[in-house]
Amino acid sequence: MPLNPDDLFEHEFDETRLRPGYEKSQVNDFLDGVQVELRRLIAENESLRDRLHGQSEAPEFAGGWEGPVEPITHAPPTTGSMGRATADDGFVPAGGPAAPAGSAEQVRQEADQRIMAAMHAAESAEFDAHHRIEQARREQTEAEAALERVKERVAGLTSAADRVEAAGDEGAQAGELLAAAQRLHDEHVWAAEESARSREQHVERRLAELEQRIADARERLAESDAMLRSRADEFAAWAAEQRRFLAAPPERNAGQPRGRSGASSLWG
Repeated sequence: MPLNPDDLFEHEFDETRLRPGYEKSQVNDFLDGVQVELRRLIAENESLRDRLHGQSEAPEFAGGWEGPVEPITHAPPTTGSMGRATADDGFVPAGGPAAPAGSAEQVRQEADQRIMAAMHAAESAEFDAHHRIEQARREQTEAEAALERVKERVAGLTSAADRVEAAGDEGAQAGELLAAAQRLHDEHVWAAEESARSREQHVERRLAELEQRIADARERLAESDAMLRSRADEFAAWAAEQRRFLAAPPERNAGQPRGRSGASSLWG
Protein backbone atom coordinates (compact mmCIF):
# COMPACT_ATOMS: atom_id res chain seq x y z
CA MET A 1 0.00 0.00 0.00
CA PRO A 2 1.23 3.60 -0.55
CA LEU A 3 2.96 4.81 2.58
CA ASN A 4 4.57 8.02 3.70
CA PRO A 5 6.25 8.90 7.03
CA ASP A 6 3.19 10.82 8.29
CA ASP A 7 1.12 7.62 8.14
CA LEU A 8 3.17 6.25 11.05
CA PHE A 9 1.65 8.96 13.28
CA GLU A 10 -1.83 9.14 11.73
CA HIS A 11 -2.61 5.44 11.32
CA GLU A 12 -5.15 4.10 13.81
CA PHE A 13 -5.92 0.50 14.74
CA ASP A 14 -9.23 -0.95 15.86
CA GLU A 15 -9.42 -1.55 19.59
CA THR A 16 -10.05 -5.14 20.65
CA ARG A 17 -13.12 -6.14 22.60
CA LEU A 18 -13.13 -7.17 26.27
CA ARG A 19 -9.44 -6.34 26.74
CA PRO A 20 -7.11 -3.41 26.03
CA GLY A 21 -4.74 -3.46 23.06
CA TYR A 22 -4.93 -3.63 19.28
CA GLU A 23 -5.57 -6.30 16.68
CA LYS A 24 -2.27 -8.15 16.21
CA SER A 25 -2.87 -8.76 12.49
CA GLN A 26 -3.41 -5.06 11.80
CA VAL A 27 -0.27 -4.08 13.71
CA ASN A 28 1.79 -6.72 11.88
CA ASP A 29 0.44 -5.60 8.49
CA PHE A 30 1.29 -2.00 9.29
CA LEU A 31 4.83 -2.94 10.33
CA ASP A 32 5.19 -4.93 7.11
CA GLY A 33 4.23 -1.78 5.20
CA VAL A 34 6.90 0.18 7.07
CA GLN A 35 9.48 -2.49 6.25
CA VAL A 36 8.57 -2.47 2.54
CA GLU A 37 8.77 1.32 2.41
CA LEU A 38 12.20 1.36 4.06
CA ARG A 39 13.46 -1.30 1.67
CA ARG A 40 12.16 0.72 -1.29
CA LEU A 41 13.92 3.85 -0.09
CA ILE A 42 17.15 1.93 0.43
CA ALA A 43 16.87 0.46 -3.08
CA GLU A 44 16.30 3.94 -4.53
CA ASN A 45 19.38 5.20 -2.68
CA GLU A 46 21.44 2.37 -4.10
CA SER A 47 20.14 3.09 -7.61
CA LEU A 48 20.95 6.77 -7.19
CA ARG A 49 24.41 5.85 -5.96
CA ASP A 50 24.98 3.68 -9.05
CA ARG A 51 23.81 6.48 -11.32
CA LEU A 52 26.12 8.96 -9.62
CA HIS A 53 28.95 6.43 -9.90
CA GLY A 54 28.33 6.22 -13.66
CA GLN A 55 28.35 10.00 -14.02
CA SER A 56 31.56 10.32 -12.02
CA GLU A 57 33.56 8.06 -14.37
CA ALA A 58 36.10 10.17 -16.32
CA PRO A 59 35.25 10.45 -20.04
CA GLU A 60 37.84 8.96 -22.32
CA PHE A 61 39.45 11.16 -24.97
CA ALA A 62 40.21 10.05 -28.51
CA GLY A 63 44.00 9.76 -28.56
CA GLY A 64 46.45 10.13 -31.46
CA TRP A 65 45.81 11.27 -35.02
CA GLU A 66 43.76 9.25 -37.50
CA GLY A 67 45.17 11.08 -40.52
CA PRO A 68 45.79 14.53 -41.95
CA VAL A 69 43.80 17.24 -40.28
CA GLU A 70 41.53 19.20 -42.57
CA PRO A 71 41.70 22.96 -41.99
CA ILE A 72 38.68 24.49 -40.31
CA THR A 73 36.79 26.58 -42.86
CA HIS A 74 33.29 26.79 -41.43
CA ALA A 75 34.23 29.27 -38.67
CA PRO A 76 37.13 31.67 -38.04
CA PRO A 77 39.57 30.82 -35.25
CA THR A 78 38.42 32.10 -31.94
CA THR A 79 40.65 34.45 -30.01
CA GLY A 80 39.38 33.61 -26.49
CA SER A 81 41.18 31.31 -24.11
CA MET A 82 38.71 28.49 -24.74
CA GLY A 83 39.16 28.89 -28.50
CA ARG A 84 42.96 28.71 -28.30
CA ALA A 85 42.85 25.62 -26.11
CA THR A 86 40.57 23.81 -28.58
CA ALA A 87 42.00 24.89 -31.92
CA ASP A 88 45.70 24.74 -31.06
CA ASP A 89 45.71 21.57 -29.02
CA GLY A 90 43.90 19.55 -31.66
CA PHE A 91 41.75 17.15 -29.61
CA VAL A 92 38.05 16.77 -28.88
CA PRO A 93 36.80 14.87 -25.82
CA ALA A 94 34.99 11.70 -26.90
CA GLY A 95 32.51 12.09 -24.05
CA GLY A 96 31.51 15.63 -25.07
CA PRO A 97 31.99 18.80 -23.01
CA ALA A 98 32.57 18.55 -19.29
CA ALA A 99 29.39 18.22 -17.27
CA PRO A 100 28.43 21.36 -15.34
CA ALA A 101 29.00 21.36 -11.60
CA GLY A 102 25.31 22.05 -11.08
CA SER A 103 24.46 18.47 -12.03
CA ALA A 104 26.58 17.15 -9.15
CA GLU A 105 24.89 19.57 -6.75
CA GLN A 106 21.48 18.49 -8.00
CA VAL A 107 22.37 14.83 -7.50
CA ARG A 108 23.63 15.59 -3.98
CA GLN A 109 20.45 17.47 -3.07
CA GLU A 110 18.26 14.66 -4.39
CA ALA A 111 20.28 12.11 -2.41
CA ASP A 112 19.96 14.23 0.74
CA GLN A 113 16.18 14.41 0.31
CA ARG A 114 15.93 10.63 -0.13
CA ILE A 115 18.10 9.97 2.89
CA MET A 116 16.20 12.43 5.10
CA ALA A 117 12.87 10.85 4.11
CA ALA A 118 14.16 7.36 4.95
CA MET A 119 15.60 8.54 8.28
CA HIS A 120 12.27 10.17 9.14
CA ALA A 121 10.47 6.92 8.35
CA ALA A 122 12.89 4.96 10.56
CA GLU A 123 12.47 7.42 13.44
CA SER A 124 8.69 7.26 13.06
CA ALA A 125 8.81 3.47 13.17
CA GLU A 126 10.93 3.65 16.31
CA PHE A 127 8.46 6.05 17.94
CA ASP A 128 5.54 3.77 17.07
CA ALA A 129 7.41 0.74 18.45
CA HIS A 130 8.08 2.49 21.76
CA HIS A 131 4.42 3.50 21.94
CA ARG A 132 3.29 -0.12 21.52
CA ILE A 133 5.86 -1.27 24.09
CA GLU A 134 4.51 1.21 26.64
CA GLN A 135 0.99 -0.02 25.89
CA ALA A 136 2.08 -3.62 26.50
CA ARG A 137 3.72 -2.62 29.77
CA ARG A 138 0.53 -0.90 30.91
CA GLU A 139 -1.42 -4.05 30.10
CA GLN A 140 1.07 -6.11 32.09
CA THR A 141 0.68 -3.73 35.04
CA GLU A 142 -3.10 -4.08 34.85
CA ALA A 143 -2.78 -7.88 34.76
CA GLU A 144 -0.56 -7.83 37.83
CA ALA A 145 -3.07 -5.56 39.62
CA ALA A 146 -5.86 -8.00 38.73
CA LEU A 147 -3.75 -10.83 40.11
CA GLU A 148 -3.32 -8.94 43.39
CA ARG A 149 -7.07 -8.42 43.61
CA VAL A 150 -7.63 -12.15 43.11
CA LYS A 151 -5.12 -12.93 45.84
CA GLU A 152 -6.88 -10.53 48.21
CA ARG A 153 -10.23 -12.14 47.45
CA VAL A 154 -8.85 -15.62 48.05
CA ALA A 155 -7.26 -14.43 51.28
CA GLY A 156 -10.65 -13.12 52.40
CA LEU A 157 -12.27 -16.46 51.62
CA THR A 158 -9.53 -18.28 53.49
CA SER A 159 -9.97 -16.02 56.51
CA ALA A 160 -13.71 -16.62 56.51
CA ALA A 161 -13.14 -20.36 56.30
CA ASP A 162 -10.73 -20.18 59.22
CA ARG A 163 -13.28 -18.33 61.30
CA VAL A 164 -15.96 -20.91 60.52
CA GLU A 165 -13.62 -23.76 61.35
CA ALA A 166 -12.55 -22.10 64.61
CA ALA A 167 -16.16 -21.69 65.68
CA GLY A 168 -16.56 -25.44 65.42
CA ASP A 169 -19.72 -25.15 63.34
CA GLU A 170 -19.95 -26.95 60.07
CA GLY A 171 -16.33 -27.97 60.14
CA ALA A 172 -16.64 -30.20 57.12
CA GLN A 173 -18.14 -27.42 55.02
CA ALA A 174 -15.42 -25.06 56.15
CA GLY A 175 -12.79 -27.57 55.06
CA GLU A 176 -14.43 -27.90 51.67
CA LEU A 177 -14.67 -24.14 51.40
CA LEU A 178 -11.01 -23.82 52.26
CA ALA A 179 -10.06 -26.44 49.67
CA ALA A 180 -12.21 -24.71 47.04
CA ALA A 181 -10.66 -21.37 47.89
CA GLN A 182 -7.19 -22.86 47.60
CA ARG A 183 -8.01 -24.37 44.21
CA LEU A 184 -9.45 -21.06 43.04
CA HIS A 185 -6.35 -19.28 44.26
CA ASP A 186 -4.02 -21.70 42.50
CA GLU A 187 -5.96 -21.51 39.23
CA HIS A 188 -6.11 -17.73 39.17
CA VAL A 189 -2.48 -17.33 40.15
CA TRP A 190 -1.34 -19.81 37.51
CA ALA A 191 -3.47 -18.22 34.78
CA ALA A 192 -2.34 -14.69 35.65
CA GLU A 193 1.32 -15.65 35.84
CA GLU A 194 1.13 -17.55 32.57
CA SER A 195 -0.57 -14.63 30.83
CA ALA A 196 1.96 -12.13 32.19
CA ARG A 197 4.88 -14.37 31.21
CA SER A 198 3.54 -14.88 27.68
CA ARG A 199 2.87 -11.16 27.24
CA GLU A 200 6.34 -10.24 28.48
CA GLN A 201 8.00 -12.70 26.11
CA HIS A 202 5.98 -11.36 23.20
CA VAL A 203 6.89 -7.76 24.04
CA GLU A 204 10.59 -8.59 24.34
CA ARG A 205 10.50 -10.47 21.04
CA ARG A 206 8.79 -7.62 19.18
CA LEU A 207 11.11 -5.06 20.76
CA ALA A 208 14.20 -6.98 19.64
CA GLU A 209 12.84 -7.30 16.10
CA LEU A 210 11.97 -3.61 15.85
CA GLU A 211 15.31 -2.49 17.26
CA GLN A 212 17.13 -4.73 14.76
CA ARG A 213 15.08 -3.34 11.86
CA ILE A 214 15.78 0.23 12.91
CA ALA A 215 19.50 -0.46 13.38
CA ASP A 216 19.76 -2.11 9.95
CA ALA A 217 17.91 0.75 8.26
CA ARG A 218 20.12 3.38 9.89
CA GLU A 219 23.28 1.49 8.99
CA ARG A 220 22.26 1.24 5.34
CA LEU A 221 21.28 4.90 5.29
CA ALA A 222 24.64 5.94 6.73
CA GLU A 223 26.52 3.86 4.15
CA SER A 224 24.44 5.26 1.28
CA ASP A 225 24.89 8.81 2.52
CA ALA A 226 28.68 8.47 2.78
CA MET A 227 28.98 6.85 -0.65
CA LEU A 228 26.76 9.40 -2.39
CA ARG A 229 28.54 12.36 -0.86
CA SER A 230 31.95 10.94 -1.77
CA ARG A 231 30.91 10.32 -5.38
CA ALA A 232 29.37 13.76 -5.70
CA ASP A 233 32.53 15.44 -4.37
CA GLU A 234 34.73 13.45 -6.75
CA PHE A 235 32.51 14.36 -9.69
CA ALA A 236 32.52 18.06 -8.80
CA ALA A 237 36.33 18.08 -8.42
CA TRP A 238 36.78 16.37 -11.78
CA ALA A 239 34.43 18.81 -13.53
CA ALA A 240 36.25 21.80 -12.03
CA GLU A 241 39.63 20.41 -13.16
CA GLN A 242 38.34 19.92 -16.72
CA ARG A 243 37.04 23.49 -16.88
CA ARG A 244 40.38 24.84 -15.63
CA PHE A 245 42.29 22.83 -18.21
CA LEU A 246 40.10 23.90 -21.12
CA ALA A 247 40.22 27.53 -20.04
CA ALA A 248 44.04 27.67 -19.75
CA PRO A 249 46.28 28.70 -22.70
CA PRO A 250 47.94 25.77 -24.52
CA GLU A 251 51.46 26.91 -23.60
CA ARG A 252 50.49 26.74 -19.91
CA ASN A 253 49.11 23.22 -20.32
CA ALA A 254 52.18 21.98 -22.24
CA GLY A 255 54.10 20.88 -19.15
CA GLN A 256 51.15 19.47 -17.23
CA PRO A 257 50.46 15.70 -17.04
CA ARG A 258 47.91 14.56 -19.58
CA GLY A 259 45.54 11.66 -20.01
CA ARG A 260 45.56 9.13 -22.84
CA SER A 261 44.55 11.72 -25.45
CA GLY A 262 46.76 14.52 -24.21
CA ALA A 263 44.22 16.13 -21.85
CA SER A 264 44.94 16.38 -18.17
CA SER A 265 42.69 14.12 -16.12
CA LEU A 266 42.14 13.59 -12.43
CA TRP A 267 41.12 9.99 -13.10
CA GLY A 268 44.37 8.74 -14.72
